[in-house]
This record gives sequence, structure tokens and C-alpha cells, in this order.
Amino acid sequence: MISDVLEADRKAMGLDQYEYIGHLLARRYNEIRDQGGPGFEKKSKERK
Repeated sequence: MISDVLEADRKAMGLDQYEYIGHLLARRYNEIRDQGGPGFEKKSKERK
């Protein structure tokens, strides 16, 4: 399950739940910024 993998990752990083959510949001923010803006996944599918 996805939740089991994420929980194991959170524990391995030594973060509480709120810190881990913040970490995930920061990663997503960086991905959006670096990959072409909001909705970049959908934009790349529309071009095909």
C-alpha cells in the first residue's frame, strides 16, 4: 500500500506527520516550479 511506504519513509526520516506533510508539499512545489508550472503532467499528455 502507498500509505505503508510513505509511513516507513516518514519514520526513516525521523519526521512527525506534520513535518513529513511539509516535506512532501515542498517536494511537489519544487517539481511544479522546475517542470513547467501548475498542471505540467496534464500539459505533457495534451501535447501527444
